[in-house]
Amino acid sequence: MAKKDYYEILGVSRDATQEEIKRAYRKLVLKYHPDRVPPEKKKEAEEKFKEISEAYDVLSDPEKRKLYDMYGTTDFSQQTGYNFNWQDFFNTHSTEFSDIFRDLQDIFENLFGFSFGGGRTATRTRRRRSRGQNILYRLPLTLEELARGVEKEIKYNRYVVCPSCGGTGGKKRVCPTCNGSGRVVKTSRTFGFLIQSETVCPTCEGTGEEIYEKCPTCNGKGLILKEERVKVRIPAGMRGGQRIVIRGKGDDGKDGAPAGDLYIEVEEKPHPIFRRDGDDLHMKMDITVSQAVVGDEVEIEDILGEKTRIKIPEGTQPGESIRVKGKGMPRVDGRGRGDLIVHFNIRIPRKVNGKAKKLFEELKKMGY
Repeated sequence: MAKKDYYEILGVSRDATQEEIKRAYRKLVLKYHPDRVPPEKKKEAEEKFKEISEAYDVLSDPEKRKLYDMYGTTDFSQQTGYNFNWQDFFNTHSTEFSDIFRDLQDIFENLFGFSFGGGRTATRTRRRRSRGQNILYRLPLTLEELARGVEKEIKYNRYVVCPSCGGTGGKKRVCPTCNGSGRVVKTSRTFGFLIQSETVCPTCEGTGEEIYEKCPTCNGKGLILKEERVKVRIPAGMRGGQRIVIRGKGDDGKDGAPAGDLYIEVEEKPHPIFRRDGDDLHMKMDITVSQAVVGDEVEIEDILGEKTRIKIPEGTQPGESIRVKGKGMPRVDGRGRGDLIVHFNIRIPRKVNGKAKKLFEELKKMGY
């Protein structure tokens, strides 16, 4: 059997105090608890969990630790006749186990909003008030609207407090399953032990009350669906995927809980001329062979309808482009505009008249 260094397993020095050993053990248990790892790592975590528990069982006991220190890092079970026993360990350290399971429950409740179980005190008997759901509304807008900024009135449906029952859902009485506590004791098996833990009552969902006569208006839900209208201002320069939040305009909460929020997400409609890249815009422009060869000056119109003149450089090649500063999309922070990149496409005529053909023949003879 491989030698074990219990100090190394817990990550403490050989002169560590009992409090330092206890803190190290709690930290490792929370890290390697099998219920906190993916299924594919569960077996590995169980082995690690057993190893650190074995190390703690030895180092937390002054007599066992003294004997262990006498034999160094050799296998403790062979040198002293000690064999690790889960039942003895659990009975000895039941207080630490209760504290750790409470820590695990707090972590799960804070992260996921549901009870993990593991000995919560009876003083917290009511479920947290459930905040209303948020609502996501996708608002399609043209590139011109996004460039100028626009105010829109939108219509959507949200759940509001039932006017008939005031959100209670109907007539209530003390829940017979939990006797009004909102929680019930559940027994589970972990590592071969029966663990009792508190969970949210499945009948009343933690409220401690049961509806025995449902409100006919909302059928016991406490909320009804209602059409809502709201005006929203979209600032110039917003991009597709960006959102504006209107607080308290989501679904109402139950039992007096605050309402959720309304999120308005911008959707950018495709444009026939311009393609957006951040705050810059791209456009394609057809030019003639003569414009490409000798250059030219032409007028273009940007996304805001403003006209500006640009120069086509002499000797422009197919696919080349020029950058027009400050003619792209307005920046949402109000600090100017992006650029407009004009990509040139040289238009080759399929047919030319007699005079033009002679000119091209002459150019051909000259090597053009």
